[in-house]
Amino acid sequence: MRYSEKNIDMLTGSLYRSILFFTIPIALSSMLQQLFNAADTAIVGLFDTSSSLAAVGTNGEIISLIVALSSGLSVGVNVLVAQQIGQHKEQNIVPIIRTAMSLAVMIGVAGLIIGQCISAPLLGLIKTPSDILDSSVLYLRIYFVSYPFLLLYDFGSALLIICRLKKDTSSFPFALHKCDLYSGSVSAILKVGIPSAIQGAVFCFANIFVQASVNSFGSSSIAGSTIAMNFEYFTYYVITAFDQTATTFTSQNYSAGQLYRCRKILRICLVFSIVSSLILIEPLVIFRNFFAGFFSADQTVIQNACLRILCILFFEPLCNLYEIPAGVLRGTGHSLYPAVATIIGTCCFRIVWICTVFRHYHQLNILYYAFPISWVLTIILITIGFIAKKPDKTF
Repeated sequence: MRYSEKNIDMLTGSLYRSILFFTIPIALSSMLQQLFNAADTAIVGLFDTSSSLAAVGTNGEIISLIVALSSGLSVGVNVLVAQQIGQHKEQNIVPIIRTAMSLAVMIGVAGLIIGQCISAPLLGLIKTPSDILDSSVLYLRIYFVSYPFLLLYDFGSALLIICRLKKDTSSFPFALHKCDLYSGSVSAILKVGIPSAIQGAVFCFANIFVQASVNSFGSSSIAGSTIAMNFEYFTYYVITAFDQTATTFTSQNYSAGQLYRCRKILRICLVFSIVSSLILIEPLVIFRNFFAGFFSADQTVIQNACLRILCILFFEPLCNLYEIPAGVLRGTGHSLYPAVATIIGTCCFRIVWICTVFRHYHQLNILYYAFPISWVLTIILITIGFIAKKPDKTF
């Protein structure tokens, strides 16, 4: 079997090589994008005050929520196209493509307009300190201007996967002047995309409550948290890349009736994702003071960053144990349960933690421990659902 940029056959041949060839570009794309964000954060932190860094950082979880919603919706496109290819119904791909790009434009423009109106109230709601409120609002409004382009990027990236799935890539079945909405494609995309978007968004929704709690400790704590979050997102993108791979590969093989390969996809993605995340995370934890120093010279800010690294980033490999099984479940058509399990395990638990344990102790490390504990709870819930819903007892 030949492996090239134009052809990754998910239904035959070595899954090890196919999964790596498919995942690496996805992971690198997200990681490079995060490097741009990290560079912006470093410039602000090193050449301006910690208050400016805090103004950028207090928007972090809100921006993550925006990105999670758009990325989650694009998963619906990914899964739907993979299903058509697995069932040898390539003729259905054209309306899916046109519908996806039309949805991206419509949702993006709506988000831009709404975002300009809600930026100030939203930042006030999460208790943004008054000394950085104006700068924070300006930053968020500028970001909302980019929302239509972000959606086009996410949906377009999902659709470009077709070029790697179809053996005949001489003609890409899409043209901007042919954008249209097909009711069947809309409902099919949203059926998978909305639960996936919800699953990604609940992390950020719960983390907005966390950010509001961090804001209560002042600008230095916000700035330190911002630095650590750059590392968290950078490494988490590797996990989500394998999650997306597990969903896409499982969807196509499950639709083609090749259930034995679905078992291998689960195992391979789990192993690759765990190993990759450990390789990236351990140096960041061990040399945390060194890496945090790239973003700020303020020792108080660096100490706050290191605290979050030890309490959250150190435990992030746990996310592999629910993200990959959840991706496989979505690939087999069970997209609702992973979303519900994530809502309970992350959103609900973290909010309850903030309202009870953190409210009593009111310490940053106590606040941050909500993350690894919620991951363990989500692992348990996803495992229960995976055992209960495993298709045809093949897993």
